[in-house]
Amino acid sequence: FSIGLFTNFSPDHIGGNEHKSLEEYRACKAMLFRQCELGIVNIDDENWKAITEGHTCQLETYGFHPEAQLRAKGERLLSRPGYLGVHFELDGPYQFGVDVDIPGHFSVYNALATIAVCRHFGVTEENIRRGLNAVKVKGRVEPVKVPGNYTLLIDYAHNAVSMENILETLREYHPNRLICLFGAGGNRARSRRYEMGEVSGRLADLSVVTADNSRFEDVMDIISDIEVGLHKTDGKYIVIPDRKEAIKYCMDHAQEGDIIVLAGKGHEDQRGQIPSGRTGSRCGHFKRGRVVLNLERPRTSKRKGGRTMKMTVEEIRRACGGKLLCGDPEAVVTSVSTDSRKIEPGALFVPIKGERTDAHAYITATFAAGAVATLTEEHTEMEDSHAWIRVPNTLSALQLIATAYRQRFSIPVVGVTGSVGKTTTKEMIALALSAEKKVMRTEGNHNSQVGLPLTMFRLEPEHEV
Repeated sequence: FSIGLFTNFSPDHIGGNEHKSLEEYRACKAMLFRQCELGIVNIDDENWKAITEGHTCQLETYGFHPEAQLRAKGERLLSRPGYLGVHFELDGPYQFGVDVDIPGHFSVYNALATIAVCRHFGVTEENIRRGLNAVKVKGRVEPVKVPGNYTLLIDYAHNAVSMENILETLREYHPNRLICLFGAGGNRARSRRYEMGEVSGRLADLSVVTADNSRFEDVMDIISDIEVGLHKTDGKYIVIPDRKEAIKYCMDHAQEGDIIVLAGKGHEDQRGQIPSGRTGSRCGHFKRGRVVLNLERPRTSKRKGGRTMKMTVEEIRRACGGKLLCGDPEAVVTSVSTDSRKIEPGALFVPIKGERTDAHAYITATFAAGAVATLTEEHTEMEDSHAWIRVPNTLSALQLIATAYRQRFSIPVVGVTGSVGKTTTKEMIALALSAEKKVMRTEGNHNSQVGLPLTMFRLEPEHEV
């Protein structure tokens, strides 16, 4: 990485099939600063020294602390019809005022981090200010148009820390009532559920407890755990397991001046309609336990003529160290997909073994949809006109192929790590840089062991960052 950025650190993703301990979680974050040329860190976070221990990069700091190199001061909330934001003044290398179109104290930190990165790409003051005053991040304190005189926001808050951040922030805007709709994910640490219940019970005037992504757990068992935390407070709450009905309840019972937060899952771009004739607003449908809102967002434009990704089957085989079982080694692959439903002509299909489904079962269907090649860890012999590449593990092979493709490009890479605010900060950086550079960024939160490799295949020669 050219630049590694640290936002903040708090307990998260610990237990179950995630990190074994807080120390392991922190150690994983710290790895970035042994893999970058320049580290930019939030000096206000008490963990910044532990995160940068053993670093091999130069360090720069930001924050409110007087010892930070890039500092914020004079913070104040901004509120006007259709706009909740925050203003602050810069001190240090830059000295000008900034308005951020996302409310809250944490938005100042995200904006500071963005400015600290942009400084190394020569982005002008005008473009920094314009970008931060126009940034909108899907699912991060995102307003939704509603027919009444209340405010409806979507926020990805899915743990106690992020929920506390958003609820405390919105309290500062003095709503008539603060209503928080949320659930908790299944097959994750139960302590997260207790903590979320306690935070919402303490900070919201009404908690509406509902389903999130329950995975393999009974939603009512998850809700019972949330209630344990709620019972530690005097907060009012109601349980509506069906997420769609829970949102409908919030909207039907909204009062003038209320702020309603739909927390957790609910920011994905799926389409649906608000139930029972709520004209002028839109809502979602259940999909795998998630309700998703149909927001009136601009659609991402697609390049005419498609992307320029090209690798031969032989180049792919060499990259992943696989064995070509059959097919033309000179066949050209123009896209890579792990989803058999989204195959494009010329695609390489990478079947991943999931918790419930083994995608090897869909290989034949991908060829019918236009795929020219597939990876496999199930087959040892094959006779077919399509290319089959035998590998020990398809996920590891995907990562190796993505590495080989990325190495074709010599451009600066910015990596963002932390516990809260990574996606928002990433979007802010991309928007500010894009005024002067051709920027490729991860879409949504595609930062997993599958999502990140797939992101690499979107790189094109004209990208500059």
